[in-house]
Order: sequence, then C-alpha cells, then structure tokens
Amino acid sequence: MADELKPCSVDGCEKKRSDRLYCRMHRARLERTGRLDLKSTAERLTEKSVWDESIGCLEWSGHRNKHGYGRLRVGGRKVLAHRAAYAEWVGPIPDGMLVCHKCDNRSCINPEHLFVGTDKDNVQDAIRKDRIDPVQRAKERWEKCPTLRK
Repeated sequence: MADELKPCSVDGCEKKRSDRLYCRMHRARLERTGRLDLKSTAERLTEKSVWDESIGCLEWSGHRNKHGYGRLRVGGRKVLAHRAAYAEWVGPIPDGMLVCHKCDNRSCINPEHLFVGTDKDNVQDAIRKDRIDPVQRAKERWEKCPTLRK
C-alpha cells in the first residue's frame, strides 16, 4: 500500500505507482514495447522507411493518407511524414510554408529531396515539371467560382 503513494520510478513522471515500480501508463508501455521511453521521431522515421535505389527516394512505408502522403504522430499530433522528416533532419519549418518534393514522390521523406516553399512556389514547380496544365487549371477555377465569372 505504501508503494502506491510513491510516484512512478521513471524520471520526470509524477503519476502514482500502480505496482511496485511504475504507473499504469509506463507499465503498459513496457509490456507492449519492451521499453519505458518513447522512440524519437528520427527512430520512427528511419524504421518506417525503405530506400528505393532506382530513384534515390527514402519512401515512407507506414500509414499514408488518401493523397499518398505519409502520416505519423509527433507530440500527440498527426503530421505529414515529409514535414516531420524535414523538421527532424534539416531544421524548423517557417510558419505558413510548405515542404515540397523535388522528386514529386509524395511518400518520399529523403531530406535531400525536400525544400521549403510557398504554395505559389509549389504550383510553379508543378507547372515547370508538366504536372499541372496552367490553362486547364484556369478553366477549372473559372467554372467552379461564380465570383470570377462576374
């Protein structure tokens, strides 16, 4: 009974013990993963990726969203894998900026294939690489937006 009143024996954890050493969260993590600490973002990015030697991409092999971009949780929030990779291996991403792919491979997290840019930079990159037809894009916007037609 005296052990339950003491805090968890993991450094920094102030939760009360549920057994002789750990709180419920740390006991469950230890049983589930065999370790008490969480894996770093870099460890998780590395273990969930595979090199594609033919194109030089480090492809995300974990969960992908419906658009083909990798997803993972970092700090309790869902983030895109290429953004997490850029932030982890290159540096912080300025507010309002996108992380774009030089290789046009949405599942690529190779920091050498990523660059920071605005939405305009991303669209211009797509036009240069013939992924977007600017004339067709303008027609679609014209048809969808009634305020443009007035």
